[in-house]
Amino acid sequence: MPVESNCERTDQRRAGPLAAGLTAALMLVACAGPAGASDDGLRARLSAANPEAGAEAFEVCGSCHSVERDGEPLIGPGLWGIVGRPVASEAGFDYSDALLAFGGTWTLERLEKLIENPNAVVPGNTMGFYGVRDARERADILAYLLTLHDDDEVGGEPPEGEGETPTAAE
Repeated sequence: MPVESNCERTDQRRAGPLAAGLTAALMLVACAGPAGASDDGLRARLSAANPEAGAEAFEVCGSCHSVERDGEPLIGPGLWGIVGRPVASEAGFDYSDALLAFGGTWTLERLEKLIENPNAVVPGNTMGFYGVRDARERADILAYLLTLHDDDEVGGEPPEGEGETPTAAE
């Protein structure tokens, strides 16, 4: 059963090695109110998301992005701790001018839009990826990304008001 409004239950499909980090992060998102996922559709999809399926779907991304803590950037920047991190902040990675200009913070909403269609969200970026059109698959990938943080990191979302939802005009 999905996360409920009382924030006391979690989806039973999350059993497994990714469960602890995801459960904490999803509880933060589900209970955060305005500072959490502001898109109720995204919140609902995240509550039903499967991080193991997200890890499998992420394999295509893994050829360019490391997910190891303190991992070296590959073709793209490392994604450990990406949720809530400032955009274009991976030390030692040479970001495109378009991504540097995009700025802000990687919120769940921004990451979902980027995963859906990176060229529409950040025109002129150098990522050779055309996006994931399936909303459930994007939610699964986000659920996986939410597991990529240290236990003492907050994960989830930045403080209210940071990292607005992207548009192609940004």
